[in-house]
Amino acid sequence: MIRAFLELRAIHKSFDNAGGRLQQFLGVPLCLPNCGICCECNTPYTTTIEGILAVSWLIGTGKLSVMLSLIEGWLLDKDPSLTIYEGMPIGNSRQELVNEWHLAIRSRCPFLDSEKRCIIHAVRPLACRAYGVTRD
Repeated sequence: MIRAFLELRAIHKSFDNAGGRLQQFLGVPLCLPNCGICCECNTPYTTTIEGILAVSWLIGTGKLSVMLSLIEGWLLDKDPSLTIYEGMPIGNSRQELVNEWHLAIRSRCPFLDSEKRCIIHAVRPLACRAYGVTRD
C-alpha cells in the first residue's frame, strides 16, 4: 500500500509540474481561486487508492465530518433528470444505465464547498489535476 501511495505521489507531482510549466508559459493561472466552474458540472472519476488517500487526508486534517456532510447532501439532493434513485433499474438496457451514469457524473462535485473551494485540493484526484493540462 505504501508503494502505491508513493507512486501516486510521483504521478501527482508530474501533473502538478506540467500544470506549473503550462501556467508559466501561458502567463495566466489554470485554476482561479473560488471559481469552481469546472467543478459545478463534473464529478471526477477516482481510483481506489485516490479515495483512500482522500479519506486519510480528511481524517488527518480534521475535515472528515465536513466532507461527510457535503457527501450526504450530494447523495440526497435528487437530480430530476436521473431515475437511479429508485434502486437497480430492472429491464433497462446497458446503454440506458450508461446514459444515466453519464448524467450523474456531470453533477456538481461533492468536494466543492459553499465558497467554491475544493475541500481535498491538496490530494485531489488525477482527473482534477489533469483538467486544463491535458486535452481530455
